[in-house]
Amino acid sequence: MHYCSQVLDRNIPEITHGCGAGTNFAYIGNKGDLYPCDRYIEQVLENNEIKDITLDKTDFFKVWSKEEYSELYELTEGDQFYKEITPCNTCDLLRTKCYPCPVTIESNNSGKVVKNCIKYIDLMNDRGGQNV
Repeated sequence: MHYCSQVLDRNIPEITHGCGAGTNFAYIGNKGDLYPCDRYIEQVLENNEIKDITLDKTDFFKVWSKEEYSELYELTEGDQFYKEITPCNTCDLLRTKCYPCPVTIESNNSGKVVKNCIKYIDLMNDRGGQNV
């Protein structure tokens, strides 16, 4: 936002909500297959065949009411999910300026981590490059 303000002379509003998957937008593939997000295709296909989520064969609301489509919303809006994720569980930016995508969260021998996080990188640097 600072870049847009300084370089482009544009004011961009701050984020007021994170992941919109399943609430504010959907992803429709080139064959009409419906997903809550373009990053969540594999998870949906684990439990569904494309014919069952293709809009020319199945009603939108029948597809949209499947459990996988509300799962992302429950993860990002629920209180428990981020308590298990480093560094989110100690971060004061969580849900104020930062809304990590649940699909980008990885598991390692220390638990669940957000890899593309500045605070995570800082924690690693403080530990001499060791994983958190």
